[in-house]
Amino acid sequence: MGYQDIRISGDVTEAMKSLLTRMYGKVVDIEVYASTEDERYAAVAFAAVEAVERGRTMVEGVVLLLKHDLKRGKDQYQIKDLPESMGPAASFCPERILERLSPTENEYALEWREWCREELEREASRGISAAMN
Repeated sequence: MGYQDIRISGDVTEAMKSLLTRMYGKVVDIEVYASTEDERYAAVAFAAVEAVERGRTMVEGVVLLLKHDLKRGKDQYQIKDLPESMGPAASFCPERILERLSPTENEYALEWREWCREELEREASRGISAAMN
């Protein structure tokens, strides 16, 4: 899966939600982080989306990576979707989205969910450490 070209002239969250709806169906929840620490991306989004698998409705996690394509124009971007079953590297998914995901046996999805929970624990411990100083 490579990057797709996308034009975003309005709200980035709404544009990402619209793209996910077209690609996956219903978006249960989404969180967009703009201007990430990783300067390669204009935004990173985490979403819970409904997917029908073998007649059952499942909720799976998807990471969206958004890069600005200034060579083509200020409203031009490239976007890549990474389902949790592909083991995305971005691991700062909010707990509320993780809690909405259906049980899975997919090894990559389970590993990604564990990485995200570990990141949440690290963030929580850093917050406690900062508050104590």
